Amino acid sequence: MEKRLRTTGFEEIKELRSQQFLSEQYEDMKQRLHSKDEEVKVLQAENQDLKLHVLKLEAVTSQTHEVNDPEQCGRRKCLEFQGLAWNENTDDLVRRVSKMVGVGLKAEDICVSHRLSPASDKNSQPTIIASMGVRRGGKAGISPPGNWD
Repeated sequence: MEKRLRTTGFEEIKELRSQQFLSEQYEDMKQRLHSKDEEVKVLQAENQDLKLHVLKLEAVTSQTHEVNDPEQCGRRKCLEFQGLAWNENTDDLVRRVSKMVGVGLKAEDICVSHRLSPASDKNSQPTIIASMGVRRGGKAGISPPGNWD
């Protein structure tokens, strides 16, 4: 009988320890869950802030495109030439290069041409910008070799 009481007492102690272990594990899991809930709240708030930031950037980008569109429209008729001599009239250079590539370009086709300031990089090529259109009088139009339509 004494042996039976010891065994029963031992079993009860094992059961109490097991219950205590499970209780501790439960409390630990509850604490971890609470911690994760807090992390999720912080991340959700950060996500909201980032979404607002993205919306603002998209609005700025959209406005920038709206501003740049007219600028780009004005540049559609511009040509850039690099590596040409610096000692000649820019209109003459542009007409000579256009003739080399088979495009019949007349003096009145060039609205304006000018050199760009040399870049600070000593290896950069001299650059000329030419804008096609009507400004100096005459009818605008570039005569392409063949039909470009």
